[in-house]
Amino acid sequence: MTGNFRIWLACVTAISFLTFSQFGCGGGGGDGGGGGGGTGPDETPAERAAAHTDDGWDAFEGGNFADAKSDFEAALADVANYGEALHGLGWVALSEGDLNEAASKFSSAQGQGVTSLDVKAGLAVALRDKVPADYQGAVNAANAVLTGNASYAFEYDADLDADALRLILAQSYFALQDYDEAYDEVLALGGVNLDQGSSTFVEDLLAEIQRLGG
Repeated sequence: MTGNFRIWLACVTAISFLTFSQFGCGGGGGDGGGGGGGTGPDETPAERAAAHTDDGWDAFEGGNFADAKSDFEAALADVANYGEALHGLGWVALSEGDLNEAASKFSSAQGQGVTSLDVKAGLAVALRDKVPADYQGAVNAANAVLTGNASYAFEYDADLDADALRLILAQSYFALQDYDEAYDEVLALGGVNLDQGSSTFVEDLLAEIQRLGG
């Protein structure tokens, strides 16, 4: 499948002298339509919401974010606060670079009982990249995913995987000035060994995080 969240240098976040490589905020249009499955007149609202949500994920997987958004919103029209539709809208917002909206939708989905690792992974990305960033929240979300599955990969794009989450952890811990934890994540990612007693350790750590994110 084609990836929706390929990692590339696209956005610059300033934290004093700190700059990180971040997930790009790619868009997707496409001419394909959502709603491929359709709904029947005899279906209950819950059944229609589930069908619209399935259509939304199909459109999302194809990179048709506008169609996906329409399908997820149709699900919410059938069942207000339908958790999986809110979850889907979070990924659509993230793909379109609307990071604050993405964080809000992921949080709302969790509030409606969505507990999947995917919603936590999306939240980790959004909290790290939104303005202002919530680095502690990103740490909590990323750690929750890795605790649940140390070999995690997002269902709709395997490039958002355990290593991508460890990079989020390294960046977020660095921003929180928790350099030991940041260094642990760098080592977990196969980064170079650094001299923690060196006067340039923090500078060297930042350079290594940037290299790993590049």
